[in-house]
Amino acid sequence: SSSTPAVAAHSAPQRQPASTLQDMMLPLQRLAARVSEVEAQASGHLRHARGWQDELTKVSCELDTLELGGDQAARQTRRSLLSRIDTASAGIEQRLDDMDRTLTSSSKTIEEVQRRKEAEPGRNQKLLAQLSRVSS
Repeated sequence: SSSTPAVAAHSAPQRQPASTLQDMMLPLQRLAARVSEVEAQASGHLRHARGWQDELTKVSCELDTLELGGDQAARQTRRSLLSRIDTASAGIEQRLDDMDRTLTSSSKTIEEVQRRKEAEPGRNQKLLAQLSRVSS
């Protein structure tokens, strides 16, 4: 019967002392602040996108190495932060993809305009002459 209490004590969730819980939550709060900072900046100019992605990766790695024991609140906070990181990262990647498509489309349009201009060198002069006659 002496083994029964040991099994019951082992299977029951262990309560962390308040100071240990605070010690676990401080790094989570610090990392949450870094995620919030990136989320706030991520709507800005995309020249910083790689830096944002790098910061999110660093925070994710730090979250993976945090020792949280069996504290469910701390573990849930970590899962929530990892989810926010995934969402922020996906949003940044989507903006980069959208910008790439826009730049590609614009580049093709410019190439087409230049091709037409080179194919019809006298056309601009003809249009200017017509405009000149209409305006006089």
